Amino acid sequence: PNLSMSKAHSLCRVDTLTFSRLGGAAAPYMIVSLFDDLVKTKDVALVRGEVFTDRLSKSDSSKLLVDLKKWYLGAERNYDLLIRFNERPSEFQLDEILRQS
Repeated sequence: PNLSMSKAHSLCRVDTLTFSRLGGAAAPYMIVSLFDDLVKTKDVALVRGEVFTDRLSKSDSSKLLVDLKKWYLGAERNYDLLIRFNERPSEFQLDEILRQS
């Protein structure tokens, strides 16, 4: 099991068990940063991914980034599931995400 945390324009992926033991000191698997400075003038945002390959393979990190784009930006985005995950986690059902992935 894993947990994704978002803060400002960055997202960190960490192991859930490690996070429950160490909190914010848990080492991330991957950090994704979004730079949206050019959105208003050029209609483009830059994304930077930092992968810790001793914890997450390049292949898995690529899939994760594709899934993040799909869930937040793509035609398949489902804000209801994202809002439930972030704001009402007791109502969030992981099985729903797995069925749609």
